[in-house]
Amino acid sequence: MKKILLLIVLGIFLSSTLPAQSCITDVWMSIQNDQIGKAKKLIDECMIGNESSADAWLMKGNVYIRRYQQEQNKLKSDPAYIIKDVDAIWIAYEAFYKALQLNIKVEPKLGMFPPKSGQLICAEGLVAEGQKALKNNDPDKAFKYIETAATIYKTLDDKNELAVLYNKLGHIYITNHYDYDQGMVYFNQALEYAGLTGNQKEMATSYNSIGGIYYYRNDLDKAYNYFRDALKIREEIGDESGIAASLNNIGEIHRLKGDFNKALDFYNQAIKINETIRHDKYLSVNYQNLGLIY
Repeated sequence: MKKILLLIVLGIFLSSTLPAQSCITDVWMSIQNDQIGKAKKLIDECMIGNESSADAWLMKGNVYIRRYQQEQNKLKSDPAYIIKDVDAIWIAYEAFYKALQLNIKVEPKLGMFPPKSGQLICAEGLVAEGQKALKNNDPDKAFKYIETAATIYKTLDDKNELAVLYNKLGHIYITNHYDYDQGMVYFNQALEYAGLTGNQKEMATSYNSIGGIYYYRNDLDKAYNYFRDALKIREEIGDESGIAASLNNIGEIHRLKGDFNKALDFYNQAIKINETIRHDKYLSVNYQNLGLIY
């Protein structure tokens, strides 16, 4: 009786593990044949009952990152194309993450991405999709995607990319949640990373953003100092659009302090640059500010 039970138990064990390897191979073959749609269908079926398989999660990450890339390529070729798997990049990231959680030494099949490489590829897509979410007025999704990308880059100690992403996260907080304290935390982190890498553009962005927070807190002297530091860097690197923005901001400080002649001078400098580079959006802001004086 014991031998029979042992065989039954062993049979159950084999039936729950062998199909995973079999279906993973089927998925892999579909990818090799560039049948991404079929691979996606197969891996979704394969995951049922194999949630504890690192190999299955790794293959799922590989399928969904390819699905994301496939649809992005279609969108580039045809701007009217409607993305069908809108969360593909997030699903891919989670699958790679889960694979590592289950087995840090999990190895991919031939031609497939290892989990850490897969996550790095996902990071680029997460940032891109986060930016799209911002344009579509979905700040929560934007924050979720960009913060996750920052977490990935932090494991790689990519200071330059972190400077960019922390500035973006700070911007989301102050423009959508009006949380200036948390925004300040992100901008200071961005400033630190930008300083370590010598990324002057992101340093200027951080200075300008921190100045903006002090502006909204009505601490005009501190705001002026940060706006001035941003302007100095932007002039050094020849960032015309940034220079115009900084000139406008410094003009605002002078206006609020009642020094209208200086304010007019800075507004007019900003207008001249924005007219030259045809930056109509910010040009309208310049004229609005100018109108506040008269």
